[in-house]
Parts: sequence; structure tokens; C-alpha cells
Amino acid sequence: MNLVRAGTSATVTIQHPELRPAAEPGPILHFAEADGGWFTFYAQQAERLWEAGTAWPPPPDRRLNAMARPQFAQSFGPELLNSMKVANDLFVTGVARNTLLVENYTEFERWLRRGTTIRMLLIEPTSSAVEIAAERYYAERSPASTRARIEQSLRLLSELAASTAGALEVRLTSHPIPLGVIAVDAAADRRTDHSALFVEYYTFQAAGEPKFVLQPGDTWFAQFLAEAELLWSGARQLPLPEPEST
Repeated sequence: MNLVRAGTSATVTIQHPELRPAAEPGPILHFAEADGGWFTFYAQQAERLWEAGTAWPPPPDRRLNAMARPQFAQSFGPELLNSMKVANDLFVTGVARNTLLVENYTEFERWLRRGTTIRMLLIEPTSSAVEIAAERYYAERSPASTRARIEQSLRLLSELAASTAGALEVRLTSHPIPLGVIAVDAAADRRTDHSALFVEYYTFQAAGEPKFVLQPGDTWFAQFLAEAELLWSGARQLPLPEPEST
């Protein structure tokens, strides 16, 4: 729509869109101000479109509002456990992960016995990373407490290895990892419809750990997965007990 006002006269030209036209889309309508009715109808519509529009370039506050943001949540909800239950491959990183293990110990047993491959990366309890992790914790900031939670997880993992004979591997890192990841069937050759990264930030002394979920098609999926894999490759492997004889 073109509305042209020139001195004492005005015209409006409207070109209607057409699906796959063979030539110039049509029809093209042209009205002069002197024509009255249809000119007024389209001229008023053009003015309403202008009033409803936004300035370009947009002001800074509008540009900030238009920027993409991660969708954070306080909890992963049931989607986390539902995804883990059907996974063929699980890769978990974190400080201690004792809550995850304690609350879902039976599930971990079941997954290992059915053939799920599980890798667990925790902070080395004898490293200085424990002090850093403890200092940033929002509740009890005791290195001894953090170390005890890690050691509890290592005992549980040792029990799982001994009782299930499953594909469980545990490594320990001396890096004070800033976020925890639960990667569900994330490797490129193992992806399914439920593949995802469940990521949570370890904030500094602030209650709550912001969480977000990434799927393989999301922009930052590969970056967060690559970071976790680099931590894994540089970590110390923890010997696990042999499976219990039956």
C-alpha cells in the first residue's frame, strides 16, 4: 500500500498479494482523493498501520527486550526422571550428586542392570576444588560437609558397581565446575527423541540453582556437551569394586 500526499492532491495504490503469480501480483488498485469512498477507506487503513508500527531502528530498551534469553526454571520437574528412565546412555557431572543418587538409587540399579551406560563425574574430594564448591554453596559452607557428600556418593556408586555388574564409570576432577549437567543420550551417534541436556548453574551463595534444558537442535547444546566431555577427558578415573559373585 502506497499513500502519497502531494500538495492539494493525494493518491493511494494497493497491490494485493497473490499465490504463485505468473506475472506481477494483482490486482493493483489505484484511487485518487477525489474518488472519495475507497480512497478514504485505504488511506485511513494506511494511517492506522503507521500508528501501530514501531520506530526503526528501535530504542535500546526495545532491542534488549527482543534479545533471546534462556528459559530458566527452579526445577526440571518429572521430565528429568522420565528422560533418564528411557535412556541408553547417561552422563552426569556435578559436585557430589548425592541427592540424585540417594533419591533414585533403585532406579540407578534398574538402569545399570538393563544395560544403560552411566558415566559420573564428581569433584575430587581431596582437591582444593572442594573448598571453592563449599564457599559458593548457599547453605552450609563447610568443606568437610561437601567432602562428606562426595564420599557418600562414591560409596553408593561403589555399591552399584558391585551389585549390578553394569556399565558404570566414575571419574573425579580437580576443577571447581561451575555447573552440573545430566546428558541423556547426548552423543551424536546415540540420539533419540528424548535426547537432552539438563543443566543447572551453581550460583555463589544465592539460594536456588537456575536450571534449563537444551535439545540437540538448540544453539548451545554442542558447547555445553563439549565442555562436559573435556572435563571428563581430563579427570582421574576411580577404580570401582568388581561385581559381586553369585
